Amino acid sequence: MMSDSAFAYFQARDYDAAIAQAKRALELDPTWRFAYGALGAAYEARGDYDSAIETYSTASRNINGPDRQSELEDIDLMRKGLRSEGAKGYWKASLEAARRRTNNEREHLFMAICLAQLGDYQRAIDELEKAVAADESGFGTIKVEPMLDLLKNEPRFQALLARIGLLTEF
Repeated sequence: MMSDSAFAYFQARDYDAAIAQAKRALELDPTWRFAYGALGAAYEARGDYDSAIETYSTASRNINGPDRQSELEDIDLMRKGLRSEGAKGYWKASLEAARRRTNNEREHLFMAICLAQLGDYQRAIDELEKAVAADESGFGTIKVEPMLDLLKNEPRFQALLARIGLLTEF
């Protein structure tokens, strides 16, 4: 529940509150992956990629088996991307890591976020279309996803929101 409120703060663009709430959730359960996700996303939104990487690295300690090794490789790739090209390298590495996943593990919403952050808006919207077509978890929040704010003025994004019933004022 506390990680849900952390995501609510994140979507409201109150990143400090999201970070504080996610940390409170992790005090109660240091293995709760959703709390780590909220914490990492809030750090990313603030542009604090080092803290996001540290968050994901800490979360990976709770993964067992081959998934842990894959997660650690992804984190290392993100770290190297950040060191070599800054934010752009971080998002390029995140996108590459997402693309390496098998089709049934691939998250189109996350890939759309990476592409939007890289300035490739049309391909980001292509990934959002795939997320909607696959009824991917989380696609219903695309209107309030801070990392997709860059797409707000794109006609295709507006058309997608209208098609799925999210082009409303509030």
